[in-house]
Amino acid sequence: MRKIKQLVLILIATAGLLSCEAEKIDEVVKDDSLPGKAILRFQLNGITRIAKGDDVKVFLEGNFITLQATIKDVNTDFSPVVLKIKMTKLATGFYPTNYTSLIDPQNPVPINQLQYTYATFKDRDLTWEYSTQNVETITDMGSLVVNTINVNAQYFEGTFSYTMNPPKEVNGLPLNPVPSPIKIENGYFEYVKYQTSN
Repeated sequence: MRKIKQLVLILIATAGLLSCEAEKIDEVVKDDSLPGKAILRFQLNGITRIAKGDDVKVFLEGNFITLQATIKDVNTDFSPVVLKIKMTKLATGFYPTNYTSLIDPQNPVPINQLQYTYATFKDRDLTWEYSTQNVETITDMGSLVVNTINVNAQYFEGTFSYTMNPPKEVNGLPLNPVPSPIKIENGYFEYVKYQTSN
């Protein structure tokens, strides 16, 4: 008899759980027009660096869309370091640093219509920037992939990795000694807000 009572109670509890209606919280969780807090992270020299919220910005700079992360943490004595990632347009897909690889001699396209990227990194104590463009000839120095663009909430997400060189000279004077290139690896960003022009 006791087993029958337990079985009946389990059946009633199961039926009660299965008959629940969707709650308001379910609607909020499924609402893709509500973005999360912007975050950008990457590894530099084996150390994970993170920027969140208002420290991750997107703005137009010349013909480029710039994603800028300002990082202030114990690794920099809370002095800001800045990573800027520039892209020619905002669309899902692969953005190489080597835009010459995108040029088809049989079907030439103006350079301002190509989908490519470059990046700079300004450390707290330096008067100059590391850059993917500090090279003699355009080569593959990394890439950016925009995985998702949420048009309802106006945010985008993606991954990146870059190798950046120091400049050969600053204010006409050569750097001596020339610092080694830096590698930014395992880069990821999400919920980065953008705005469309009105």
